Amino acid sequence: MKNISRWYWVVSVLTLVPYVFGHPVWDDHILLVEGLWLDASPRSIWLNSVHGGAIANQYYRPVSMSIMALCQSPRILHSLGLILHLCSAILLSKSLVHEGVGSQWATFGGLLFLLHPINVEPLGWMSCMPDILAVHFGLWTLFLAQRGQTLFMVVALLLGVLSKEMALLPVCGWLLCNRSALKVWGGVLAVLLMVFVLRSQLNIQPQLATLDTMFEVSWRTIGLGVSGWWLPIEHYPVRDLWSIPVGFVYGGWVLLGCSVLIWRQYWNWVLVSVGAVVLSLPPVWSGYLAAERYLYIASVGWIVALTLWASKRFVRINQLVLMGIILLLL
Repeated sequence: MKNISRWYWVVSVLTLVPYVFGHPVWDDHILLVEGLWLDASPRSIWLNSVHGGAIANQYYRPVSMSIMALCQSPRILHSLGLILHLCSAILLSKSLVHEGVGSQWATFGGLLFLLHPINVEPLGWMSCMPDILAVHFGLWTLFLAQRGQTLFMVVALLLGVLSKEMALLPVCGWLLCNRSALKVWGGVLAVLLMVFVLRSQLNIQPQLATLDTMFEVSWRTIGLGVSGWWLPIEHYPVRDLWSIPVGFVYGGWVLLGCSVLIWRQYWNWVLVSVGAVVLSLPPVWSGYLAAERYLYIASVGWIVALTLWASKRFVRINQLVLMGIILLLL
């Protein structure tokens, strides 16, 4: 069985190899070719916010920016992204085993994360390296927290949060049902305090919008975020919130309600998925277009909840795989 699982992984990775040969797309030229690859210095990256306009200036992500500045080749950056994506899928699979999921279901969860259509954007758009790094370090944080290795967990979480803020979601989801893990709580709070002090010293602050705008945009963004993961149809690199039919918004809220009812036992992982969309709201409030890369870390929450529920309800894995194939063909 282990040999068969290895072949599943090998075949799945081979289907993703074409991403390695991708070229700069969307704003890769602005951020990388004409930006970080031209005149970035380690000092400026670590002492300033992310460059790229008023919206980007509210973020501090020196780890991911440094890696993108050093890897001055699309081939190298895409290869690194694919390797990290594979390692994240393996880490997720191992974390599922630690949560009590059987090996078959853990493999299914890892492969679903590896091959989900939402990954088109993170793997094809070089500027999504912050998302790939955040998920990778976030899953390392979860993996180490589950095993009580607090010191290494703190290092992984710090690297993750300094890649992109969403890295804290997986371990926070785990902590919601492991409140007695005091050392892990202490490590997470210490990292958040360090990052808060750094941002304050560099005067990097989030931007807010009017309450009316925040409510209307949040309603659409969360609805589309849920439906966009479960119904990955018509994906675009970046999309205008107002160009997507409102039916997808209502559908997303219905799916979220059903998820809460069916997976109320795993509510913490549903919160991880919703939290990924919520953390994406500040740039969208400012008029930024919604991008599928924000759903990359949401995959962690949905997949953990799905595999935990299905494995304990004795759902046959071949039935679930068949359903997935039919949905993809549709």
